[in-house]
Amino acid sequence: MPSRSPAIPSPQARRQALREGLALALAQRDARGLQRLTSQWVHRQGVEALEPLMAELAEGELLLWWQEQLEASLLQEAPPSRLERFKALVKEQVQGVGQALQLPEADVPPAPSALPAAAPQTRPAPAPSHPALASLRAWLPDPPENSFPPENSFPPENSRAA
Repeated sequence: MPSRSPAIPSPQARRQALREGLALALAQRDARGLQRLTSQWVHRQGVEALEPLMAELAEGELLLWWQEQLEASLLQEAPPSRLERFKALVKEQVQGVGQALQLPEADVPPAPSALPAAAPQTRPAPAPSHPALASLRAWLPDPPENSFPPENSFPPENSRAA
């Protein structure tokens, strides 16, 4: 069976390519490239692996420049995400609709707490009286003698016989 070359580079090969890219960005003083590649390094290797890398690839003035670039990128305000922009747009639209719908004082309905409370019901509403329901209720057992059923909850005795 012929051996195939791997389509995906090994982690070691990716690490070496990233290290070489960082060295090239440092040599060219490419601030954007350095910031992007440093972010990838931290994402893949961790923050604790950055300091040894910086000491290995740069020294003196170049190391100070790299640190300044990292500090500047941390201090820059990130542009708002699409979600934040969408939330701001929705908030503006809701405020615009609220202002457009402001009713004159006379047309404003009273607050729910200002309305009179409905009288509490002492008994449940009676069951509907419909001929089809009488035949459905016929198979139910009679209520015990000591229970007090609400009015009209059971059909009259003569309708059960049907």
